Order: sequence, then structure tokens, then C-alpha cells
Amino acid sequence: LRVALPQQSHSNLPIVIRHGSNGLWYVDEPKAWTYFHRFENSPDYWVKYADNPFATEIHNADVAKTHAPVYTKQVPTPAPSPYPFPLAARLKELQGQIAQQPGEAQRYARVGDLYLFEVNWIGRAIEMFEAAVKLSPDEPLYHWRLADLYLNNSEAEKMLVEFRWLAQRFPQDKALGSLSRFYDQAYRFEDGDF
Repeated sequence: LRVALPQQSHSNLPIVIRHGSNGLWYVDEPKAWTYFHRFENSPDYWVKYADNPFATEIHNADVAKTHAPVYTKQVPTPAPSPYPFPLAARLKELQGQIAQQPGEAQRYARVGDLYLFEVNWIGRAIEMFEAAVKLSPDEPLYHWRLADLYLNNSEAEKMLVEFRWLAQRFPQDKALGSLSRFYDQAYRFEDGDF
């Protein structure tokens, strides 16, 4: 993976390109949306994950808003698969694994990560992580994914529930507590606000 960074305050996301096993380069649009975040009230982008594969390059470019990722090291990203690969066949394989063992949460999470990081199909990723949480309600990674997915799907109330759950689960995590309080405040509406 490589990244082309826009100038600061120019209302763009970085462009992510992916080197294929066939020697060609591909624009990987889903990664631009999953590795970075654009808030509605800012033209700048934020790095979402601490294990972003080009974190060093971005840090060296000294772009504001990129030094502190939105999500901490507790929230890993899946390793990119060799590319190109047959997406439909991979999806069918993973869905077959779910059919073989429908009670295993991690299998739903793998499909959710495929939808999120390879396609940026938020609705389907939400379905998979909601199923994973039902099967394994104490797994923090599934709650992190849902918080992020709900945020990007404009489901503020559900997003707040997830961040509150995480903040209660990890009371010593100051960055998480700050993030949870920020969203609580940002989405607090009083009578007369509309």
C-alpha cells in the first residue's frame, strides 16, 4: 500500500493505492474511507488506526491531525490480502465457514472486516458485527468496529451506546474516555435545538 496525501485544509481524503501481485497499481478507495476519517466540520482528515500501514510516512509528512490516531492500539486493522483476489469467491468461502459453525463470532467478524476494509460496505459490515456481538458480547474489538461503523452510518445513538460500553469496560484508558465524552457532548441535543 502507498498513500498520496492532500495538502492540509483542502477538503480531501488521502488517495490509497495498492500494488497488485500482477505488477499493476490499483486505487483502493475503500482504504481511504476506512483508514482515515473526515469530520463534517473540518476540511482535514484524521488517521483512524494506530496500526495504519503508512503511519510512518504520514508522520514524516508532518500533517496536522495525523499524529494521534482516533482509535488506539486496541483497535487493529486486518492485514491486506494479496491483490487482486476474487472478492465473490472469498466472500462465499467465509460465508461457508459461518454456515459450518454459525455459533462462532469470529467468523462473522472476518466477513465484517472483508465488507468494511475491502469494499467499505457499511450496512453489511454492521450486520456481521452485530451478529458477532450477539455471540460474543464481551469482545471489545466488535464494539470498537460497531462504534466506528455506526458513526460512519449516521447512527449516533447506537454509536454512543458502543462508546459508553467501551469507556466503562476500560475506565483507565484516558484517550477512550476523552473520545466517549467528546461524542456524548457533540451529540447532546436540548429542546429547542431544532
